[in-house]
Amino acid sequence: MKNTWQIISVIFLAWAIVGSVFAANYYQISQQQQTIIDNLATGTIIRANLAINYGNGTVVWFNNTLIPYDYTLLNLTQKVATVNYTISGTDVFVNSINDVQGGTGGKWWVYDVWNGTAWDIVWISCNKLVIHYNDIVMWSLKQF
Repeated sequence: MKNTWQIISVIFLAWAIVGSVFAANYYQISQQQQTIIDNLATGTIIRANLAINYGNGTVVWFNNTLIPYDYTLLNLTQKVATVNYTISGTDVFVNSINDVQGGTGGKWWVYDVWNGTAWDIVWISCNKLVIHYNDIVMWSLKQF
């Protein structure tokens, strides 16, 4: 009986070692592939971070979203959310994001850009603000 338990213990130990080796190998391969993707994407595809603040305490983040390098804030927002907007001349006015309506009760959809230390208000239409690598932008439903 003692011999049987020793055999079972050795089998479980071998299984644990083999599993650990496979897990470490998988992690290393995934890191190498991520480096290759990042290198290939430089100049073609960028990462951006977008938050949507619904004005009721709910903020949803879309971090490390991959987009083409020439995407605008409108394009980025449309990639992660349903956007209803109005075109006025060459500018776009956002009416709703994910069916949360702005323009009622003095609340409007506006956006800010993180400058590294604070949120900056940018007075450019969202269809003209070109997103750069690692930009952080937040849409907020704000009361005016």
